[in-house]
Amino acid sequence: MSPVRIGSSSTANMSRRQSDRPSIRNCHRKWPSAKHLLTALDWFLTFFTLSPLCVLFWRGLWQYIDCLALFPRAHISSWVSTAVGHCVCVVLTSSQLCLSGLFTDSDVPVLVRLFLSRIYTAFYAFGLVNQWRGVWQLLDFYLGKSLFSSVGVVVGGMFFLGVLRSLRNIMAPPLIVTTDVLDVSYTRSSTMLKSLEAKRNRSVCVVDVAVSVVVVSSLVVFVWRGIWTALDTVLFPESASRSGWTSLAIGYSVVLLSYGLQFEAAAFSRRRESTLVRIAFEDVFISVASFGAINVWRGIWLLADTYVYPDDYLLSNWLTALVGLFGSVLLFAGNTILARGVTLDGDSKDGSGCLFRTDYLRKIFKKRHAPRWTHEDGCVWDDRKLEVNVNGSRRCGAFRDSEAGKRLRTAVGTGDDLLTVVTERETVV
Repeated sequence: MSPVRIGSSSTANMSRRQSDRPSIRNCHRKWPSAKHLLTALDWFLTFFTLSPLCVLFWRGLWQYIDCLALFPRAHISSWVSTAVGHCVCVVLTSSQLCLSGLFTDSDVPVLVRLFLSRIYTAFYAFGLVNQWRGVWQLLDFYLGKSLFSSVGVVVGGMFFLGVLRSLRNIMAPPLIVTTDVLDVSYTRSSTMLKSLEAKRNRSVCVVDVAVSVVVVSSLVVFVWRGIWTALDTVLFPESASRSGWTSLAIGYSVVLLSYGLQFEAAAFSRRRESTLVRIAFEDVFISVASFGAINVWRGIWLLADTYVYPDDYLLSNWLTALVGLFGSVLLFAGNTILARGVTLDGDSKDGSGCLFRTDYLRKIFKKRHAPRWTHEDGCVWDDRKLEVNVNGSRRCGAFRDSEAGKRLRTAVGTGDDLLTVVTERETVV
């Protein structure tokens, strides 16, 4: 698309020339059918390609570590996995800014950056699987697998996550998809206090990373393990295949229903004036959707145990791990297998806490075809970096207090009270 030029003389001149060029008001509505098609394709790929690949990788690596039997006692192996996982995740989270600089350095050849970034993804995934495996199996060893203990672990985990305003971190594919774009977001792993981004003092950063990686992540494992074990107890425990198909049907049904209700839920949350009510509503909605995601994971996991070389356990694990990893990387969705970062409940007041970030193709096409707007004096506004929201209609723009922002307000004829700035990450379609 060729740049659209916006005059700087007056609103009247702008109106006289509207017939000679595309309208700003309709710039984002040019291809509504293509947008809806990409949304449908994103949902389809998330359901039946990206999410299964993610589950297969986790299932294969997790059970391959079980096969190694490096330690004679199971609980020792669990403690070692916990220690290894926590150490890897803490180190990579703490060094994310340095790694981001390496992966985005234009002086480094693109192929080298691609190779190193994928090694980073595989190593981080190895640490995360060990972290989850260790905490999960320690709960099995010390608390058992009874229905009562499983429910207690779920209640306890959700309670403390709610206190920390971190309950939404129990989400996983098919509720979240992350693309492998080599920019500053590739290694971004947000923490509770966001101390790394703010470059606070070292002690604050250490505490922030430790709480985010060790405490919050472990509580998320509590919730997942409790629900999973409870389903093992009540959902056809005598037949793995029957239990897997049932869990898969329940999971996809709940997730599909959540997909359909997410925009209504976001609108309802946006209208709540009380922060506490908004957070409580979003937590309930996210918890129900995550229950569906856990069922999807459990169903795919059990079906892989049943149908993927059940007589050769080692080959089955190797195959699913490699297919999941390389399939995700080749589709530029390797970061989807990383359950990293902490997002606070109620962090946004626009209802986006109820929206699922599954923009896979939409994000790729947006990166490639984002419109650009220029001014007569050569000032460039890039839609990939910033957008403005005028009366609920998204438009390209600039910062409110900048000269470019003033010219945009003059062009569209709006005042400061109607013009709000949002980032691309916060604008989820």
